[in-house]
Amino acid sequence: KYYMERKEKRIDSLRLLLKADLSLDSQFSTNHKIYQEYNTYKSDSAMRYVLRNKEIAEQLNNPVYKDASTIALSFLLSTAGIFHESIDNLNRINREDLDQSLLLDYYTVSEWTYYTAGAYTDDEMFAPVYWKTETLYRDSVFNLLPQGSDQHVYYIAKKLNHEGRPEEALPVLLELFPQLAMDTRL
Repeated sequence: KYYMERKEKRIDSLRLLLKADLSLDSQFSTNHKIYQEYNTYKSDSAMRYVLRNKEIAEQLNNPVYKDASTIALSFLLSTAGIFHESIDNLNRINREDLDQSLLLDYYTVSEWTYYTAGAYTDDEMFAPVYWKTETLYRDSVFNLLPQGSDQHVYYIAKKLNHEGRPEEALPVLLELFPQLAMDTRL
């Protein structure tokens, strides 16, 4: 209840900002912050803000905003089990033209999409293909993370666990855990 109330207060304060006369750029930024609050909390609410941002990106004809919205939409789609559409959505992004500020998000969401597709499918024909692609994206994420950062350490453990070495991953995570703020997703 405590964390839910804190999250709702953050969301309400962000939504209040939208009632002001904001530029489209400021609306995009605020909508994205609201999406980030909602994305693992209430996906239908998160979807509303992502779709609004897709409209803003089109109005402004801003390629960075378009790609950021596409990545956010793919995360929500794959979380909801809509894998084919999520993958199609990600494939619309030209990685060569992708702004560097979005590269980590792109790889992270791609990794998540293929992981969830493999976990949901969990068969002998398709799951291994999804998991192989997931591994490639996980390696891409790992290579982009700043060495020694909390996420980098987490990915070391994640990689060890994926390689079937959970006994080596556990101490890494146990050392990381006390350093993390309680209200962060990681």
